[in-house]
Amino acid sequence: MTATVEIHSITHVPGVSPATAALIDALKTGTPGNVLTDEQLRDIARRDTAPGGKGYASLQSAIRHCERNHGVVWKRRPGAACIECLSDPQKLDLADRHRRHVHKTANRAVRQLATVDTNGLPEADRSKFNVHFAQLSTLAAFSSTGTRKKLEVRKASREADMSKMLEAFRENGR
Repeated sequence: MTATVEIHSITHVPGVSPATAALIDALKTGTPGNVLTDEQLRDIARRDTAPGGKGYASLQSAIRHCERNHGVVWKRRPGAACIECLSDPQKLDLADRHRRHVHKTANRAVRQLATVDTNGLPEADRSKFNVHFAQLSTLAAFSSTGTRKKLEVRKASREADMSKMLEAFRENGR
């Protein structure tokens, strides 16, 4: 389904370019399943918003603005010249991809920190090392697939239940 976009007057958004403001106006009313092609986006912004285009940064700013302020999530379709307004299940899949990315990044940082010889560090840097190692280790453990599965088995409540999360964290062996 392709969305028809008509912009009569652009809402003023402080601190953004006219192209970004025009894109925000078009994107903020998106409903799940709406698709905007690169050609439609180019007509709205009056510049090329495709990856590598001069208006790509404006499009990314508009997408982030709509996520923060309007609860509308847009994502580029891989291999297609368009963006799509995501449904709730698609947002959940996106969140899982973000979780896996965070886990991989935190694990890599922990592996890198494990190679640091703290004996040669000044006291202030040793303290910084300990804080970073503790935070990243915790992040890696909480974002693991094993912890996610354990929390799902426990029927995690709507709001995060920290006691259940900590218990699953302890069982994970970290």
